Amino acid sequence: MLAVRVRVQVGDEVPRGDAVDWQAMVGPREYLVDPLHAYDAMGVGDVSIIPGQDEHTSLVTIEALADVMAAL
Repeated sequence: MLAVRVRVQVGDEVPRGDAVDWQAMVGPREYLVDPLHAYDAMGVGDVSIIPGQDEHTSLVTIEALADVMAAL
């Protein structure tokens, strides 16, 4: 089984260029659904998600991920 570990953070905008110096999916909750679907299409059966960067972004991301996961 393929597995991936990715940092996920809900934000107002998707960063452009080198705005994020760590590997992450960052953007509005609607934006996060497509990349997670792509992992499934590649055969990834285990996705380990690290939510946010700090207390605030972690809490916001965890709340949003409940909605994102329901959309999958």
